[in-house]
Amino acid sequence: MKKFLKSFLYAANGIIKAFESGVNIRVQFSLAIVVMYLSPIVLSSFNEFLSVLLIIGLVISLEIVNTSIEQLCDFVC
Repeated sequence: MKKFLKSFLYAANGIIKAFESGVNIRVQFSLAIVVMYLSPIVLSSFNEFLSVLLIIGLVISLEIVNTSIEQLCDFVC
């Protein structure tokens, strides 16, 4: 159980580091907040809202992967 909780701590630290080092992720997160705020006005069903929420999560997670690959390439090259 201790390892399981430690893995969440490592994941949280990685997300915090991505927000500290990546400008793009902060912009995308800010736009995601705007979309979440406007979604009840624009979207007509709960399923559409869940779809938008899923896409926002995918975009932010892929941006974190992209940022980590860029930092790895900068370190190697």
